[in-house]
Amino acid sequence: DTGKTVSQAIKTVQSESQSYANVVVSKTYAVLCSGDKPKSTELTCCANFLRNSLAAASLGQERTPVVVAMGTEAVKALGIPVTKITDIQSRVLPGVEIGGKTYTVIPTMSAKQLIAVPGLYRTFLRDLQKAFELSTIGPAADPTSIEVLTKDYRFPSTVAAVSTLVDDVLAYTEGGKDPGT
Repeated sequence: DTGKTVSQAIKTVQSESQSYANVVVSKTYAVLCSGDKPKSTELTCCANFLRNSLAAASLGQERTPVVVAMGTEAVKALGIPVTKITDIQSRVLPGVEIGGKTYTVIPTMSAKQLIAVPGLYRTFLRDLQKAFELSTIGPAADPTSIEVLTKDYRFPSTVAAVSTLVDDVLAYTEGGKDPGT
């Protein structure tokens, strides 16, 4: 039974750290009354229920709420465009706006996949671990801009420059020679 498997996974992760014991876990469904592949009209009809469920679950939380979205349809119901879950599975998607509130979303496999495909349980546990960690310590600081990260980079424009850069990287990794000298 998928519900039991998901509940057991939550208990397993909660038992890993004392700080996880205080994390409030709520479960809801993106689409309540449909089969495997709900139509866009069904997703739209259930959107208010989903938004209200998420808002109720996150009342009074100091940190940005974290949502583990199980499967493509759940991710779509949150307003995140996706074709295949594997394109975004296990990624942390901060700043997702749902019903006027900001959430962090971690897309993962569907409950059906979790049960049907051997080996996915560990991946699901890792996704839950990420969610619990983010729920207790909060999201990472705002990412540094690409301009700041690359201000001292040397971008090669010739084959000779690429060769020199590769030599510098190898010298640094093998001998510790600072490439800036």
